[in-house]
Amino acid sequence: MASVTRPLTSALTFEDAIEALSREERFMGTVSAMNSLLVKKGIYSTAEFQEIFVEWAAAQMEKAARDRAGKR
Repeated sequence: MASVTRPLTSALTFEDAIEALSREERFMGTVSAMNSLLVKKGIYSTAEFQEIFVEWAAAQMEKAARDRAGKR
């Protein structure tokens, strides 16, 4: 999905990565890095993250369904 050819990680600086990625890819990378760090630090578990994510996704789907029903 990345739009760039991957250099060796050790050769890639933060600034290079920011410059090479699209806005969407930078956002996805930020979310991924933050979640990884929070799990590694023991702030929350992967299972807790997944549970909260599923709750959020379900709410988004319900909202979209309500919006579609209201436009009919």
